Amino acid sequence: MAEQEVAELVKRLEEASKLKRHGKAARIPCSVFNRPDVSLDSWKFAEWDYGKPKIKLPCNARGLFIQNSDSNPRIVARGYDKFFNIGEVRQTTWNSIQNDTEGPYDVTLKENGCIILIGGLEDGSVVVCSKHSTGPRNDVNRNHSLAGQQFLEQQLKDKNLELKNLGHYLYKTNCTAIAEFCDDTFEEHILEYSKDHAGLYLHGLNLNTADFRTLPMNEVTAFANQWGFKSIDYFSIDDSESLQKFLSECSRTGHYNYQEIEGFVIRCKTKSTGGTFFFKFKFTEPYLMYRQWREVTRNYISTRNRVFRFRNHNYITNKYMDFVIPILEHDPKLADDFMNGKGIIKLRKLFLHDYGMSGLEILNLDKIHELEEAGKDMIDVIDENTKFLLVPIATIGCGKTTVALTLNNLFPESWGHVQNDNITSNRTDYIKKALELFKEGKQFVIADKNNHQFRERGDIFEWIGQFRDTYIPYNCNLQVIALCFVNEVSNDMKDLTIERVLKRGDNHQSIKSESDGQQKAVKIMQGFMNRFQPFDSSKHPDDKFDFGVDLEVANNSSLKNAVTILKKLKSHYGDVIPQVPDDMKLQEAFEKALNYKPVVKKLIKNGNNVNKNQHKPVYFSAIVTDSDRLLQVIKDSIKAHVSESSTLKENLEKIPFKDTLHITLCHKSQIRSIGIKAKQMWAMYLNTYKDYLVKESESKPESNIITTHDSVSFSLKELIWDRHILLATVELNNDSLIRRPDGPSVDKLSCLNEVPHVTLALLSGEKSAKYSSELAKEVHDFGIQESDADGGIFSIPDGEKIVFTGKVCINL
Repeated sequence: MAEQEVAELVKRLEEASKLKRHGKAARIPCSVFNRPDVSLDSWKFAEWDYGKPKIKLPCNARGLFIQNSDSNPRIVARGYDKFFNIGEVRQTTWNSIQNDTEGPYDVTLKENGCIILIGGLEDGSVVVCSKHSTGPRNDVNRNHSLAGQQFLEQQLKDKNLELKNLGHYLYKTNCTAIAEFCDDTFEEHILEYSKDHAGLYLHGLNLNTADFRTLPMNEVTAFANQWGFKSIDYFSIDDSESLQKFLSECSRTGHYNYQEIEGFVIRCKTKSTGGTFFFKFKFTEPYLMYRQWREVTRNYISTRNRVFRFRNHNYITNKYMDFVIPILEHDPKLADDFMNGKGIIKLRKLFLHDYGMSGLEILNLDKIHELEEAGKDMIDVIDENTKFLLVPIATIGCGKTTVALTLNNLFPESWGHVQNDNITSNRTDYIKKALELFKEGKQFVIADKNNHQFRERGDIFEWIGQFRDTYIPYNCNLQVIALCFVNEVSNDMKDLTIERVLKRGDNHQSIKSESDGQQKAVKIMQGFMNRFQPFDSSKHPDDKFDFGVDLEVANNSSLKNAVTILKKLKSHYGDVIPQVPDDMKLQEAFEKALNYKPVVKKLIKNGNNVNKNQHKPVYFSAIVTDSDRLLQVIKDSIKAHVSESSTLKENLEKIPFKDTLHITLCHKSQIRSIGIKAKQMWAMYLNTYKDYLVKESESKPESNIITTHDSVSFSLKELIWDRHILLATVELNNDSLIRRPDGPSVDKLSCLNEVPHVTLALLSGEKSAKYSSELAKEVHDFGIQESDADGGIFSIPDGEKIVFTGKVCINL
């Protein structure tokens, strides 16, 4: 009977493997250590398919290994049926628990390691599995099943027990022993398991049947004692009301008997069938705090860029970073080990020892809560220590350099000026040199550049985040001010700015109308004006500016604009802004600014070679025009559809969403990976946008992105994530992918990506955005292969789908 049940289960699994999605089964062939003649199939489903009322899975086990035999298939190892956190699904709401389950409720402490399944073969061989694999593997850095087997062998040897006897016992009883492998020398998690506490913590004995059947905890404890496993603590609560009261108290205090534990697994019976029913309760703290420390340390090691602001635990996390950064800088091996999952707990304990408190004491100390709140206010204080970075938003000929020099001449001790045209090396030096002036004692710095597109403004904030801690103290407020020279490009403004530049002749750093001709100068300026994107504080990244000053471009407007800046800043920020000087000093500073002659000359190319006079694109993309709206849809969907216990949902407010979002349409590298189809498509993109590729000057472009007038419409399809990256797949109409401003589509251009997507956030600092293509393709083909609490997918419901627009851009 049992053999027939397993054969029927295999048949249902094979049928499910042919599905495209929603219940699709994955078969992973596995070999067995020391038994190369035995082959097993590991069966799994996508994490998001469990617990869905509309999806009927052949088996709900997480971890299912079946011996590969046409005549006599046999379950060798079986994990628990997937179970959920309280409130995560309908069945685990308190109302359902009270109405549909019955006690006693066995409450088991949840150990913090990796799950290990142990089964037996007929000859007594023991099969040790991780959640979804067993046997030798070359595709992973750590083989959990091998480490588990080695620990088990040593455990039995220490008890003078034979491995084969355990294998025979498990085979005859048709059971799987389920343990949590906790050993910091192999892999660190959140809780500490030093040498004395490391081991295989047995927490279950499952029967190898299609339906979930597990032995009671007293038998599990007896088995653990017999075979040398560490046993887990458990106790029983008679009724659901008492259970709810107990867990509510644990939730309030954040601990169990003053122990830092991950949580509890609760085991009971269903009233309707008497079947086994599991659910879990997880503590949020101190694990979220510890996880934040771990991730911010990984980010620092990867980027050497310190993050200062955190939505939760801001004060204590900065204290932690103050402590660990000098240690990491003086111990490169410790930093390397940390990135490989070693020394994480050691570093945390060093900080807690130095701070003189445990994690629980920190969380429960009123003084720390007061400092956390004070820290939130401190970073917004405007005083004499506040730094002001003033960023023009303009086009060529608006007078931004004259205004900057006028202010610098008025207040040479406190005001500084960095001109992008003087920077001929790294693009990031534009902001780095501005921040350097703050370190040298300046309080106000004008970072002189056109910044005429959203992308350029987004770069500014990205670079500020990258370099700020090197030049500005943690307790110093930085205000970023937008100087809006242009709000719209009018004909009058065009005529005036062109006239100004032509009058200056070669006295301009990037346009030499005398040397290279007026026609070329006008063409360059018109290119800037055509690409101009006005300041919009309701859109990202312009919403990151702390304040904006509207200026004007008119005859004799530069001196007036300098005064306007001072007055507007004074009105908004008060006494930290200097008073407007008298007319004589203003005129003197202005005249000196007018006499300025550039030192660095950026010459326009004057050759006739077309190829040399063209930009070389790396890829074509569609940059989302309303990224804020898109991200809000993503956040709302996560809140509505992702389970409460998901790491993604727990850390929603901390996700480092990208400032600029894009869909890659066609990448040059695809010529190598795809072949002739990609080569032809690449040629069509180049031909379509050849006019945009003509270089306007010999110098490096101000931005590595050229924005066209064309657009792409799309809607969100699925949200996919793992511990490294968060992305959304999108639906495109490849028959009429790209549209002109006046409506018609561009013939024959399509998206070359098999799975078009938008990379939303890099979560771990260990992978680049390129990894999103790999993950999207993998999930499209077969789901996330090693899904865990840090990974998942869900489809955006049709009723929530919104059409978004992306501007077609050329990425250099």
